[in-house]
Amino acid sequence: MMVELPFIPHAGDNLMLGDSQALWQVVKVTYIIHDEFHPKRDFVDLVVEVVLSED
Repeated sequence: MMVELPFIPHAGDNLMLGDSQALWQVVKVTYIIHDEFHPKRDFVDLVVEVVLSED
């Protein structure tokens, strides 16, 4: 799922995502920094691994 977030989440944070507004817990955050030859060189991608929260 791709979403735009108004903040950078950290491991342990909870997010409400998707059409069902389910509560997800952030497990891992990975930054992808592109080199100068990449078409997206002016951007940093953020990959957020989540699991369905049990709260």
